[in-house]
Amino acid sequence: MIKRILLIAIISIFLLLIFQSQFYGFKTAVKIPDHIKKELFQLGEKALQSKDVPIASVLTYEGKIIGRGYNTVKRDSNIGGHAEINAISDAYKRYGERFSKLDRDKLVLYSTFEPCEMCKGAMIHYNIKKMVTNQHPAKI
Repeated sequence: MIKRILLIAIISIFLLLIFQSQFYGFKTAVKIPDHIKKELFQLGEKALQSKDVPIASVLTYEGKIIGRGYNTVKRDSNIGGHAEINAISDAYKRYGERFSKLDRDKLVLYSTFEPCEMCKGAMIHYNIKKMVTNQHPAKI
């Protein structure tokens, strides 16, 4: 019986190492600054005007908004036009190569909704570790 439990534990650890993924670390309460809330609301309105799902996102660096995005899937007929992707893209357009040199601990992505797997992948790719949504403040 002990051998079986030990074998299952070893296999589980092995599988976790092979199929590593990022996990959310939820915090209990994070206050979203009023200027961020206002910006998210305005961006959500833009998404509604184009008949897209009203999801909005902003990327901040040291508390200053450096990228804005809202869903543009229907407007642009682009399945990658998610708010989080658009906010990261906007920041990259503004900063160019300097974007990669920003201190990742000072970047925070705010969104009105929990990001999908594609958007989480973009966050991982660009090493954006902190995320705050209306539903759950999280750290990736």
